[in-house]
Amino acid sequence: MVILQQTQWYKSKTPWYEPPASFFQQTGREPKTAIVIGAGLAGASAAYQLAQLGLQVQVLEQAHSMAQGASGNLAGALHPLVTADWNLRSQWYAQGLQASLAFVQPRLATGQISGELSGLMHLAVDEKNRQRMQQAVQRVAHLSGLAHWCDAAQASQKLGGKTAQSGLFFPNAGWLNPPSIVKYCLAHSGVSVKYACPVLAAEYDKRNQAWLISTPNRGWQADVLVVATGAISGLNEVFSLPIRPVKGQVTSLKPEHQAWVLKCAVAHQGYSAPAPKGYAVTGATFEAPDLSPESSEQADQQNRAMVQASLPDWLCSTTKGALGRVSFRPTTPDHLPIIGAQPDFDWMMRQYFSASSSHTPYRFPPVVYQPGLYVSNGHGARGLMSVFLAAELISAQLVGKPPPLSAKLYAASHPARFAVRHWQRG
Repeated sequence: MVILQQTQWYKSKTPWYEPPASFFQQTGREPKTAIVIGAGLAGASAAYQLAQLGLQVQVLEQAHSMAQGASGNLAGALHPLVTADWNLRSQWYAQGLQASLAFVQPRLATGQISGELSGLMHLAVDEKNRQRMQQAVQRVAHLSGLAHWCDAAQASQKLGGKTAQSGLFFPNAGWLNPPSIVKYCLAHSGVSVKYACPVLAAEYDKRNQAWLISTPNRGWQADVLVVATGAISGLNEVFSLPIRPVKGQVTSLKPEHQAWVLKCAVAHQGYSAPAPKGYAVTGATFEAPDLSPESSEQADQQNRAMVQASLPDWLCSTTKGALGRVSFRPTTPDHLPIIGAQPDFDWMMRQYFSASSSHTPYRFPPVVYQPGLYVSNGHGARGLMSVFLAAELISAQLVGKPPPLSAKLYAASHPARFAVRHWQRG
């Protein structure tokens, strides 16, 4: 009998994306305190998850109240990203949607957050769009359990008013009120929030194994730091986050601006959704590279034109008093978020980027991470479908549990992916 003995340990084909060790394995002690920078959806959901682990969480927010960015819109749409080839982004957001539903469904049922999962109608706004959707229905087996095709008459019935367009109806999708989610998460007994408190600097104290945070009036210290800074922050560059802010304006409509009540959320050239107290939201513009914070009548007109192309008689002849709200989406070059443990980029420069990427991967050591440093940013226009999965990942990494993502999807949203791709391209 011949006994085969393994002579070499398994080596990863992508050592630069190897998951981090738990906080305890990195430091030899359990984490007790955390600081989260940012009180929007990303920061609030991360703070909640950390507090659920038993950490005392301090949220630092530069604005004077919570959810002042895109997280402050009255309503946002929650639905899968459908593509004919069911590409990597579609797969990632399908898993993100499941994490979002797991979090919001029980809290919607008890009235702790606001919204409705009464379905979402995704209209085919032109022939090209219709063909792409129907190709997805034919090619993507996974889609049959998520949506079904509606002709124009069926779509009109779902929406509560007339449309001449067909499309996909997602019965388990819908709309959510982001401020109510942020408020719920930040109300956790283990979370405290300090407003009007911009972070000036953050550095890791190796001797005390703690993150030191500087703000205008005082310093802060914590075992764990989560960077959820959103679209516009000098800290994005400090932490090597390639975030591009993209201005967008949504229009909030009062009940008297609507000729009929929208029965469910709808995606068209943009999106429209019911909102609390009979309001509705429609939008949103994409106004890059404009970074001015002012709303405009021109943007509101664009929003009205987008929805009227699909729902021609939904809006009344006058929408005087409708409110335009500007925010900045934190986007990334590949339109996926940046989430999880933050690697040590100085170490990566020495061990990876100074060498040829043509070397076989097993010759490189597994990536080294900065102790207790995590990121939840770059959620773009789909934060409702990514922030809860991001918070789950951070929580799992902190305690050393397997990531709630496959290796492929984990790498697709890894904080080091852009630097690694640049290196591999030569």
